[in-house]
Amino acid sequence: SYFKCMVEFCEKVSGMVEPDKAAALEGPMAMLYRYMATYYVAMNKKEETLDCLEKMLQHVEKGRCADTPMRAALWIRFRRMRLTL
Repeated sequence: SYFKCMVEFCEKVSGMVEPDKAAALEGPMAMLYRYMATYYVAMNKKEETLDCLEKMLQHVEKGRCADTPMRAALWIRFRRMRLTL
């Protein structure tokens, strides 16, 4: 899918740049996984949804947004989605 291609592209780019610059890609990658999770929820694919949400949180933790309101907001969304699945 489109989102998977974007994630693969971001991962390749982050492997080619300096580590401090690669950290800037973690936020956008987290958002891509969030969009993928939303897509999987609509298709009622629970395992894929949870996998994407867990990957999303991993990227949030690795990125510069680890101690920001974005992390808290994503964590709350993850918990809500997990409870409704």
